[in-house]
Amino acid sequence: MIRLFNVSIPPPTFILLLSESVLLTGSFLLATLLLCELDPMDYLLHDYGIAALALVVVSFLLGLHFQDLYTQIRVKSRVLLLQQLCMVTGIAFVAQGLISYIDADLRVSVRVMLAGSVMAMPGIFLWRMWFGNVASQMIGQTRLLLVGNGPTVAQLRNFIQRHPEAGLGVEALVETAEELEALDEVLRTQQPPKIIFSGWGRPHAKLMDELMGLQLSGYEVQSAAITYEQACSRVSLYSLRPEHLIYSSTFAVPPQRFFYQVVLNGAVAGMCLLGITPILAITALALRLFQRGPVLRGETVTGLNGRLFRLHKFNVAGNSLVARAVRKLQLDGLPQFLSVVKGDLAIVGPRAIRPEYLEAIEQYIPFYRERCAVRPGITGWAQIQATRRQKIPDTMDALEYDLYYIKNRSFGLDTLILLHAIKSMMLAAEEPEEAWAEEEMSASTR
Repeated sequence: MIRLFNVSIPPPTFILLLSESVLLTGSFLLATLLLCELDPMDYLLHDYGIAALALVVVSFLLGLHFQDLYTQIRVKSRVLLLQQLCMVTGIAFVAQGLISYIDADLRVSVRVMLAGSVMAMPGIFLWRMWFGNVASQMIGQTRLLLVGNGPTVAQLRNFIQRHPEAGLGVEALVETAEELEALDEVLRTQQPPKIIFSGWGRPHAKLMDELMGLQLSGYEVQSAAITYEQACSRVSLYSLRPEHLIYSSTFAVPPQRFFYQVVLNGAVAGMCLLGITPILAITALALRLFQRGPVLRGETVTGLNGRLFRLHKFNVAGNSLVARAVRKLQLDGLPQFLSVVKGDLAIVGPRAIRPEYLEAIEQYIPFYRERCAVRPGITGWAQIQATRRQKIPDTMDALEYDLYYIKNRSFGLDTLILLHAIKSMMLAAEEPEEAWAEEEMSASTR
């Protein structure tokens, strides 16, 4: 696994991203050398040409990301891939129009855009056809020897079975005392490059001595909790102990992080509010004219260190045409930017939760209040893990993702979450009507 933005990325995905970046750069650089009206070297070195081409490449890569082409590597339909690449090209041309509106010096000529796209898109199509069927199988897996038992090992095995693209494979599993006796024979026959052990239950003295000897012999020995965190980008609750939170600074948030979150998030939210003020006004007016009830609905939620604050959204808990349109366009959460400016909410963080739910859940799930170590966010690492079949992750799964975010918070991880959130907004469908009926019932009791 390759670490990027504090997240583990499967090697095939990283190689695909890197190779397509090179292919796009080469295509548009060649188009510039052939068709640029100015001297190509002067344009590239002195007329912002390199910056302009870099923006073009980034816009194509973002388009590929928004089309979910870095999640599923294997090509299932050539027609669908062709349609997605056409959409990517359209996104890049729209981005180029916005860039030229902001700064004409960073605009790439239409001739260069067309020629570069004609060279790049067929190249990416053929490359993905070959890579998905052939190259991904050539990239070897990291073979693991799992030693011990416990829920973390079971979680890791399930993840490896469901995600073959992660580049991990279980070579052998040693669980019982009899199998531990034959550990040397397993190592001799299987020769795995990495040994993963579980610390679940009471430590096995002989096993600990054996693992220490293997580590001194050159084997890579790692706990199941660390491997699970690196592979799944979440913290295993089964391996978490109170001392990890009390005596360690792993989950501690330094003061400069709070300053960064308040100041930077507030500045970004303020600029966003300036841009979306017309959208807020039109949405509020439409809800006032065509839907009964208040325009905004508010609820008391738990913030940083358990402090309560009032969070507002547009009141779309109904089945009117306007409510369905606002939900479809994902506009109901825009008033949350006001809470970001006030400093109660962050752009990225755990989901805001009502205090009665927090008190009820923490009775059954340990360490749940640790979510309050940072400000809740409009979006977050747990929120973007939703799938089409599971709109909101399981509560324990969500906590594991939230703890991973608290432990690995960085500007790069926040940027990655925002990119995923934008993609989800562009691709997400409207939630089922019964879910909004439940929201309406909940709102009516407040």
